[in-house]
Amino acid sequence: MRVLVAYGSKRGGTEGLARAVGEGLVDAGHSVDVLSAEKVDSLERYDGVVVGGALYAWFWQRDARRFVKRHLEALQQLPVWFFSSGPLDDSAKQRELPPPGSVARLARLVGAQQHKTFGGRMLPGVQPIALARGDFRDLPATRAWGQGVGEQLHAMPARERVPVPRAMPLVHRLVFWLCLFTGITAIAGGAALISGVNGVDGPPLAMLEHSPFETFLVPGLLLLVVVGMGNLAAATLEARRIAHSELAVSVAGAAVTVWIVTQLVMIRTFSWLQVLYFGVGVVTFGAALWLWRVRHRLAPHRIASPLAPR
Repeated sequence: MRVLVAYGSKRGGTEGLARAVGEGLVDAGHSVDVLSAEKVDSLERYDGVVVGGALYAWFWQRDARRFVKRHLEALQQLPVWFFSSGPLDDSAKQRELPPPGSVARLARLVGAQQHKTFGGRMLPGVQPIALARGDFRDLPATRAWGQGVGEQLHAMPARERVPVPRAMPLVHRLVFWLCLFTGITAIAGGAALISGVNGVDGPPLAMLEHSPFETFLVPGLLLLVVVGMGNLAAATLEARRIAHSELAVSVAGAAVTVWIVTQLVMIRTFSWLQVLYFGVGVVTFGAALWLWRVRHRLAPHRIASPLAPR
């Protein structure tokens, strides 16, 4: 089998661990690629993946986090193992469960089979650069763990995989930025309407002639809370890649579209901004539905995580 060991390393210590894991996988009879996480474009040719990152306050190094989110749907269909490069002191005992926080959430999200944290030992008078290279980590134990991962992979049955559309990471980024843009500008617009509620500093009250409102207070609150905060919440969920975040994005896109249509009907004005935001709402809603359909198609092929709470 062909296995990828992808790592996010800042000073070289995690890279050293990744190479030791790769050597253990080779000992188990696998063909292995050990690559920096930022250089991996596709997982199509791999039968299993090991992901490692340097651990800083329960958060992985940035390249490792981005790798998981960029290839999330592909990783969910593959056997995946996590390892972390922990502090170089006695607090970093090797452990099976992910530490609380970001890494634990990512492990559950991709369906990781196991997580291992490798520490080291501090020696008096040793320069930090030597520690960074991983000279004082237990590389034989790391290699043995990699060999164990390889043996587990041999024992796993072959599974059918569904190709992940190459456009999926781009669409995820698109809906995030659209929701973020809409949320920030809608909150600013709602706050402006509320501050000009008497019609002195805001739009003229005559614009509300065909609406059920006498001031811009209620429209301003709806714009700020429903459209603005709703889109910011959807952007946050999408950034964290929470399960079913595309449903929140679709609701946020629908809210923008309904807001513009209602504005056209009640206020009876027309501007290029209305065209812009109507287009943003439609694209956000359509992209979220596409993401939902793809995830629905991929869902039966996901591997359940032994690390998920029961």
